[in-house]
Amino acid sequence: MAQTSLLQVRLEPSLKEQAEKLFHEIGIDTASAVRMFFKQAIVFGGIPFNIHVGIPQTDKKAEAKLAFQRLQKYKKILPADFDYKKELEAIRNEKYEKYENSHRH
Repeated sequence: MAQTSLLQVRLEPSLKEQAEKLFHEIGIDTASAVRMFFKQAIVFGGIPFNIHVGIPQTDKKAEAKLAFQRLQKYKKILPADFDYKKELEAIRNEKYEKYENSHRH
């Protein structure tokens, strides 16, 4: 077994609960989500997602959940090498680009 290191993070209880609920809905635990974040940060060479100011949290969560659900429906018919993370990122970028364009003054 690979050697591991302990990471402790202080979070607001409601933030932790909301995130754990979301992770459960998509079939992963919190530790797996954190590991994915770290690995993607290394691959991207920075934060592995776009950070936007002024977009309500509920919109981001709903968009991500909807995109994930759409991809899950096609999981059985997609090729084995299909990169759903890349596709999720593309969908998210497209949605936020539309949002940003509609809110520019």
